[in-house]
Amino acid sequence: MLAAMATPSPDQRRRDLARVALAYAAALAVALAVGWELRDRHPLFVAAAGDLVATVVVFGFSVRYNNSSLYDPYWSVIPLPIAIYWAAVGEPGLGQILLLALVALWGARLTGNWAARWRGMSAAARFITARTGVSAVPMMA
Repeated sequence: MLAAMATPSPDQRRRDLARVALAYAAALAVALAVGWELRDRHPLFVAAAGDLVATVVVFGFSVRYNNSSLYDPYWSVIPLPIAIYWAAVGEPGLGQILLLALVALWGARLTGNWAARWRGMSAAARFITARTGVSAVPMMA
């Protein structure tokens, strides 16, 4: 197995997860600031702008740490703030509560699965092959 796929120490893993948390906290803070500035615009535009700047922030962190897998949890973390925003600007009701609960459960499950399998700030397995030409994970025939 390639050195880049080595399991990090528990201390290194905690530091790496803290960096990921910082990236997503920064992304959320910037998205909220943009949303606040655009609060008088159409909700679709506000959500799209917030999502765009959050994406740019997470991308910036992934470039800083040379780790594109930092973006992987985006798909499970960001839907909840977007759903909360849509619930806040929409008509309140049981449907919104149910939708928020389902998005939160789905996001928690998906993010938990990512965190359990994440190998830290070492390169993501799927990108090692692209960089080296050698597969870091066994391929099934």
